[in-house]
Amino acid sequence: MKGKLGSSALLSLGILLIIGGFVVKFAIVPALAKFPDDVDTNRTYAGTVDILNRAELENPTGAPLFFIGLPVVSEREVQTVQVDGDKALVRDAAQLLAAPGTPIEGARLTGYEDFYTIDRVTMEAIPNFTDNELAFDREGLVIGFPIDTEARDYPGWSGDPAQPVTLQYEGEEERQGRTTRAFSASSGPLPIVDAGTLAEFPATFPRDAVPTIAPLLNLPESILGALEAALPLLPEQLPLDYTYEFEAKYGVDPATGVLIDVEKHDVRKAVISIPGLPLEIYPVVV
Repeated sequence: MKGKLGSSALLSLGILLIIGGFVVKFAIVPALAKFPDDVDTNRTYAGTVDILNRAELENPTGAPLFFIGLPVVSEREVQTVQVDGDKALVRDAAQLLAAPGTPIEGARLTGYEDFYTIDRVTMEAIPNFTDNELAFDREGLVIGFPIDTEARDYPGWSGDPAQPVTLQYEGEEERQGRTTRAFSASSGPLPIVDAGTLAEFPATFPRDAVPTIAPLLNLPESILGALEAALPLLPEQLPLDYTYEFEAKYGVDPATGVLIDVEKHDVRKAVISIPGLPLEIYPVVV
C-alpha cells in the first residue's frame, strides 16, 4: 500500500489477524427460514495481534512498548433483542483478550458493542424501527449471509469507516470438508468514524513518547532528525486520527448461509499530525 499523508507522521497502533472475524461481524445461526427470534450465542476465536501496549505508554514501567505476534482470544456474543414480524434488533458484542500464557494474560485489548436492525429473511440492514439510538442506519449485510446464499456479489457494510463494501463472489471452494460459496472483500485505508471504535483508542499521543516510539518505525534518518527538531515546538498531547483497512475471504454454506470458514486481516493505524513539518510520510506498518 502506498499513499501520501501530507505533513503527518503515521504510527501503526495495531494490526489484528484473527481467523473468525468479519467486517460485517457474521454470526453462526441455525439453518432456519429466517433469523431466529431467540438467538443467544457465544463464540471464541483465536489469533495473533501486533499492538501498542497502551498501559506502558500511559504509565512506563520498562515493559515492551509493542507486542508483536501476541496470541489473543476474541469472545463474542450475538443476541436477538427485539422482533417485529420479519424485522429484528440484534446485539453483537465482543472483546479481545490476551491469551493464556502471555505476559499480560487476560488483559482486555479492545472490544465493541453494536446493535443492528435487519430483515430476518434477507439479512440486510433496514431502517431503525426501535427506540435504541445505537442502532443507526447501515447498508447491506451486517450480521450474516441469507438462507440459500446465491452465486453473486452481495452488498456488505464496513463498520469502522461506516461505508458499504462489496462481498465479491469468487466461485465454489472446498472448506472444512464442505462445498462452500467463496466471497472476498477488501477496503481502505479509510478514516475511522465509528464512535465505538474510536473510544477504544487514545485520542492523543504524548509528545514525550515520540522519541521512544520513532526508532521502532524504521523511519529514514532525515525524518527522525526532522521529528527531533520539531518536538520542542509541539503541544504536550498530539491529536490522533485513525484509518482502517482489511482483506478477507469467506466460505459460506449455500443452503444455510452459515459461515464455514473465515480469514481476515485487519489493520488500524493512527496518524499524528505535526504542524509545520514539511515532509510527506508514507504509511509505516509495524
